[in-house]
Amino acid sequence: MIQRLLFLISFILPLLSFSQWQQTSGPSGGSTAQLLNIDDTFFVNMGNGGVFRSDDFGNTWYFVSQGLPCSEVVYDLVSYEDRLYAAVSRSGIWMSPDKGLTWEAINTGIDNLTFYTLFADDNRIFAAESEGGVFFSDDNGQSWTNRNNGFTDRNEITDFHLFNNTVYASAETLYKTTDDGLNWSRITVPNKQVGRLSALTSNNGVFYTASLGRIHYSTDNLQTWNTFNTPGITATISSFETGQNAVYAATGNGIYFKTNNDGQSWQLVKNNRTSDFLNDILVYENRILTTAETVYVSTNDGSSWNTSDRGLSGLRTTSLDFFGNYLYASNESSGGIHRSPDGGNTWENVSQGLTLTNARGVGAIKSKDNSLFAATGGGIYKSTTGTAWSSVFYPGINKSTPVLDIDGNTIATAVNSEGVYLSQDEGNTFVAASLNGFESDPEQRGYLSLLLKNQTILISTANSRLFKSTDLGKSWVEVTVTPGFILVQKMRLDGNLIYAATTRGVFTSSDMGSTWTRFGVNEFNATDLVVDGSKIYAVTLDGAYVAGLDDKIWYELCEGLGKNAIESVALQGSTIYAGTFSSGVWKRNTVTGDLPAENYNSTTGVSDLSLCPSSNKVNLYTALNIDPATPGFWSPKAAVDGEFDPSVDTPGVYRFSYATRSCGCLNYRQVKIDLEGNSNAGEDSAITFCRDEEETDLLSLISGNPDAGGIWSPALNSGTSVFNPAIDQEGIYTYTLNNAQCGSDSSTITISFEDRPNTGLETSLSLCENSPAFNLLEQVNGNPDLGGIWSPALASGTDIFDPNLDQAGTYTYSISNKGCEASTNVNLEITPLPNAGENTVLSLCLNKDEPINLFNYLEGSPQAGGVWTPALTSGSDLFDPATDASGIYRYTVSSPCGPVSAEVEISVENPYEIEDFTISTTQFEGSNRLEINLAENENYHFSLDGVVYQSFPFFNELPGGSYTVYGKEIDGCGYFIKEVFILDYMRYFSPNGDGYHDTWQLLGIADEDYQIYIYNRYGKFLAGLNPTNPSWDGTYSGTNMPSDDYWFQIELADGTLQKGHFTLKR
Repeated sequence: MIQRLLFLISFILPLLSFSQWQQTSGPSGGSTAQLLNIDDTFFVNMGNGGVFRSDDFGNTWYFVSQGLPCSEVVYDLVSYEDRLYAAVSRSGIWMSPDKGLTWEAINTGIDNLTFYTLFADDNRIFAAESEGGVFFSDDNGQSWTNRNNGFTDRNEITDFHLFNNTVYASAETLYKTTDDGLNWSRITVPNKQVGRLSALTSNNGVFYTASLGRIHYSTDNLQTWNTFNTPGITATISSFETGQNAVYAATGNGIYFKTNNDGQSWQLVKNNRTSDFLNDILVYENRILTTAETVYVSTNDGSSWNTSDRGLSGLRTTSLDFFGNYLYASNESSGGIHRSPDGGNTWENVSQGLTLTNARGVGAIKSKDNSLFAATGGGIYKSTTGTAWSSVFYPGINKSTPVLDIDGNTIATAVNSEGVYLSQDEGNTFVAASLNGFESDPEQRGYLSLLLKNQTILISTANSRLFKSTDLGKSWVEVTVTPGFILVQKMRLDGNLIYAATTRGVFTSSDMGSTWTRFGVNEFNATDLVVDGSKIYAVTLDGAYVAGLDDKIWYELCEGLGKNAIESVALQGSTIYAGTFSSGVWKRNTVTGDLPAENYNSTTGVSDLSLCPSSNKVNLYTALNIDPATPGFWSPKAAVDGEFDPSVDTPGVYRFSYATRSCGCLNYRQVKIDLEGNSNAGEDSAITFCRDEEETDLLSLISGNPDAGGIWSPALNSGTSVFNPAIDQEGIYTYTLNNAQCGSDSSTITISFEDRPNTGLETSLSLCENSPAFNLLEQVNGNPDLGGIWSPALASGTDIFDPNLDQAGTYTYSISNKGCEASTNVNLEITPLPNAGENTVLSLCLNKDEPINLFNYLEGSPQAGGVWTPALTSGSDLFDPATDASGIYRYTVSSPCGPVSAEVEISVENPYEIEDFTISTTQFEGSNRLEINLAENENYHFSLDGVVYQSFPFFNELPGGSYTVYGKEIDGCGYFIKEVFILDYMRYFSPNGDGYHDTWQLLGIADEDYQIYIYNRYGKFLAGLNPTNPSWDGTYSGTNMPSDDYWFQIELADGTLQKGHFTLKR
């Protein structure tokens, strides 16, 4: 059975790189073009995403493009028997003999051409070139000839098909050949629409082709034609498929047409899961698979559909970020957002709510508090769950927000053609920033990258401009990264340093973007970067690179992933993740140790080759086990390529680089050569052993880093290099190395024995800080030898230890006897004297001061638990002036190092009353003031109740009444007590018989004569009051007076008059 498929896709630039990457399991999805079945093995062509294979009827898929040219588009995929044929952009035609597991080029003479359409039948292959020509091979691609005779137009050929031993080709019209393309003839298809015919197939003797919105079919070997106008849609028929005795025609808006009666009638079937163009259909038993933005499957003849894309990693990943333990991948076009909880092993689509036009094309995701924000082609979305989204900023139809950053309470984005927008209320509202100083041409204002920190915003545009604001968007200035055209594609802040990934390499800024410095010398097209400790990783349209932050030298990380286009990068722990242009997310371990990175699998690490200066020439191919015929190159160049001559070539690392099938990566093997192959027996040495010393490897004691493998003379009892002082003798030992190529070398080691000195036994001593100085050596147990040293040294410079000068701790006593050393530790603990505090003088007042805790009046920092002499009557630390006498009281604290005392001298005095003071008051003010004036500037406390005292000599907010004023001297025994009166009156009264405020009267009156006259508001006299008739009950002549304001006049005995008014309330 012969099968072929066609994929029309935009042209992708070729990409090339090197390291050990692994593709994760997703995110699943991506534009799918073609489906193919070879003996129950399914294949899907994802164009620039490569070829995938399924061994379980489409339930799961895995990548089988290893060996195909890196990052090129597979335009067509066809099969014959078990062989697969792939038309690869700019790389000719490739064949797999084992269902995609391996690939080989079959493009001699056509390796730089692009083919859109293939047809294979046995060893015959037809290939339609992108410019319209046809190439033919009759030896399974070993050789090719151009077969264009009879083609009257050079339009692109869309399909080939074999029908009744004739090969047909669809282009602007229909062509056929019966002689393997030596001659082609035109066939007119009636009612064909303007444009190319798009697909070919046949079934039950009926031949089918299609033009825009129409299916043309012939039942009589193309003599006559019938036409079916596709109802409700005028899109192109992208492909035909036959199966289950039916013909299927795939077209736009998720629709295909099906005929079971050789074209006489057609049934429209809609895949309700997509409105995209159906690129192809595969029918297998009860399964129908279609390709669109992913693979869909139906098992009920198209009534319902599910995705069948597990393992299909063809999405374009525009950003990668970790939030908690989840890795989020943003995808362009309709990919939406995916996340993985386990480092890419499994993925889930979390795009619920991204419903607005273009919203499933996501450019960036950022976090704030417990929420995520996504910049999409349909505005800004917010999620509090990480799985469902709601729109918080819709910029309008056909307007996108491609960039996003968050710092503190500020969210910044930009709307293409409009400028920067800011939110400072959790994304509820976005306000346009100023365009003052900003790019003024809206046609050119597409945005690539945005960075926000405090008040500073940096934003790059798609027309090579970078703008900076230091006042949160109120004004802008343009800054220059480097002269010439440059696109700043991503900016990352690491500490105070900004790293920028640009189309001309990586740049850094230490002043928040005002000035920039190139990082390294490479001008690759960097799309993103991440800093990890002392290293930086950059991803580019040509793969991944790593550099040290210090040396700034870039190295490829290529193997596995190759030089695929990478758009985003993320780091978590020791794993780095790369989001690619067309093959999902990849990962690898970060690089540890020095650069370049350790190589894996087929690469060979550094092999050391040590030669003598007089050595013969060395064949490096042989040394590295490389076939000399292997295409590749040596670096650096030796005098003779692939040969090292010690007499003329420079020692160092020699690398042979050669091509692999790892997607454009160069593999290499290398050897490190030195001219230190002479045997090195070291240098003559001398060593002294203690007689009781443990056995030792003599080789480790020879100076000059000797090589192992020599012999000893005389031989050691161990038979090796191990010397045992207990059984081996003093004397001279010779170590000899024999080297047939570079000669022999020898050295001697002279060994002598000494007795180990006696430094005594480890000793522990406890002293008091007032102990006298003493000879420390004499206190060491074990009768130590004299003449050693103390570490740390004693203050005396001898063996004398003085507790007043030397500190507590461990002192080591050491003696060295010609290198035979011994030492002993002496542990000294010094007990400090107790602290009884310092002497104090205290004066107390009898019958005035309460008992005091005498311990609290000791100066310094006395220790508790001491005793008083004489004893206090309380039996504790309390001194009571009423029961304890004046005198000197001694406080004593005892310890093993002796008692320590401090004294308190106490004098108890009798209190005395002072008279030289006055008290002044204000009256009739409602909130009156009382102030005490002392004759001398003495330190007193004051109180109105004799309990609570204050230092201020006045009292405010006092109502009228009688007050007793108390005063006591703080540092002495003086005091006073004085009763005062504050005259005032009631502001209201309520004569209702409830017992409260039933009458009106003066407040605070003493033994003083007075007269009070009460009037109503009209001046009528109502009542008179005096000391014998002090209150008014609110009546006049027995009649209750109404609620109102009333006036009074007070005349005191000294002639003072006071007027006022009050309120009667009923």
